[in-house]
Amino acid sequence: MAMSKQAKDFFAYLKKKGYRVEKKDVYPKKRTVKKYIVKDPTGHQVVSFRFYSTTNYLFIVYVQGKQLNVKDTKQYGLIYESYKFGPHVIKPYEDNTPLYISYPNAKKLTNYVMSGWDRHVADVEKFYARNPYADQPYAVPVSGGARKISNRRQRVIVNETKKNNKKSNPFMKAKEKARKANKKSFTYNGVTYVAKKINSGLVVYRKK
Repeated sequence: MAMSKQAKDFFAYLKKKGYRVEKKDVYPKKRTVKKYIVKDPTGHQVVSFRFYSTTNYLFIVYVQGKQLNVKDTKQYGLIYESYKFGPHVIKPYEDNTPLYISYPNAKKLTNYVMSGWDRHVADVEKFYARNPYADQPYAVPVSGGARKISNRRQRVIVNETKKNNKKSNPFMKAKEKARKANKKSFTYNGVTYVAKKINSGLVVYRKK
């Protein structure tokens, strides 16, 4: 059976957003069931769908990545968390049984998952802005070999960062203005902060 217009529009939308879409056969002898793995450009944020061509129904299997919260995913039926294989995974059931999801909700869920990496990077930048002399207590695990720490330790650091950055302070505003302008340094309260690229590839500002 041919793919419906709604299904075609959905997968075209994902590619237009710049997401990587990988298609695989779930059952080699049953080509009516396809697995679609959607990833962000870094490869860390993942959404796994299952598509049935006979009905054109879409099912969600799991989501994986940084800065994902069950409070946000439960509206789509994803309530079970797992750290068994390292990355944070949220799925509908304890096993990998898929759950039906509408195409509009699939778009919203995918965009939420993919934006998790940006939220993670923002937290890292805020941490180093608060701790200019920190010797990288953790690094962003990007492709190429930045060192990693446990998920538990990372969650602790990120939660502390969020707690202390509920409101944007003047220093953060000045830092963001310099970062967006690609300035090599900026001055705040008489102190000069110089841009430096850390192992993860992020640019942070530290006291001169």
